[in-house]
Amino acid sequence: MDVLKEFDINFGSLKTGLHRFDYDIDSSFFDSYEYSLVRQAELHVLLIIDKQRENFLIFDFDLEGNFDLECDRCLDMFTFPVEKKYQVILKLDATDPDTEDDDIIVLPLDAYEFNIGKLIYEFVNLQVPMKRSCDTVGKPCNPAMLSMISNFGSTTEEVTLEDYESEDDPEQSPLQKPPKDHPTDPRWDELRKLGEN
Repeated sequence: MDVLKEFDINFGSLKTGLHRFDYDIDSSFFDSYEYSLVRQAELHVLLIIDKQRENFLIFDFDLEGNFDLECDRCLDMFTFPVEKKYQVILKLDATDPDTEDDDIIVLPLDAYEFNIGKLIYEFVNLQVPMKRSCDTVGKPCNPAMLSMISNFGSTTEEVTLEDYESEDDPEQSPLQKPPKDHPTDPRWDELRKLGEN
C-alpha cells in the first residue's frame, strides 16, 4: 500500500469555499522518503483549502506535534517540538506551468489532483535545527557518552594491525599486515604527529 496515496487532494471536485483535511503523521510516512532527517514522529497536520476560483486555491497548513532527533554531541535521542504554519498557493495556468517559487505552485489547466505529501515532508524537515543537541530542548547531554568522547580524544595510545587480528586464527583477520619493509606514507606520519599533540 502506498502511504502517500492518502495525501492526494482531488481539488477538481471541491466546491468554491473552505475545506478541512486532517492528517496524522508517524514513522510510516517518513519511511517513504529514503533520506529524511526525521524518522520517528507524532505530528498532526490540519489543512484548510480555500478554493476561491476553479483555477486558484490557497492551502493553509498547520503542523503541530513532535519528532525524534539524534543529538550531534552525545548521540542520545531527544524529542523536538513543532508548531508551524505554512501557506501555499495552487494556481492552474496555461502559460507556463513550470514556473514555481516557494509559495506558489503552478499546474496545467487540465490538472485536477495534487499530492501534498512532499510539501508536508519538506515542511517538517525544514523544522530540523542546524545544530541538533539535547540542550535545544533543555535536556542535558548524556554525561557518560561525553566522558567517553573526551577520553577517546585524549588517548595517545597507538593502534596497530595486531590489535585487530584474531588470536585464535591470524589467517582469518580481515586486515592484512603490510610487509615489514613497506615504507609509510609521510603525509600520514605528519597527521599522526598532530594527533599526539
